Amino acid sequence: MSLEKYSIYPKVIKNANFIALWVLFGLLYISNVHSAEKKIRKMNTVQKEIDDIRRAYIYVKDKTLFSGTQYEIAKNVDGLDLEKDVKIPKKIKKS
Repeated sequence: MSLEKYSIYPKVIKNANFIALWVLFGLLYISNVHSAEKKIRKMNTVQKEIDDIRRAYIYVKDKTLFSGTQYEIAKNVDGLDLEKDVKIPKKIKKS
């Protein structure tokens, strides 16, 4: 039986530190990629929440502006028997 086929083992043992270093680099690379993907997923969910809140704000703002028009106010107080003041307001002058 020939031992020549096992001659690779001394070379592997001699370069074990170098191989271990490359394995460590590989693990660090994989961990870095996973953490970056996790941050990107979190940023996407936060961006979706921001978009939803922005849409809600615009809806409430438009609804408030529309309900503040003179026609809408008159329509809302129609059943309260209020009279519309048609007199022109007087200007107060500083003396």
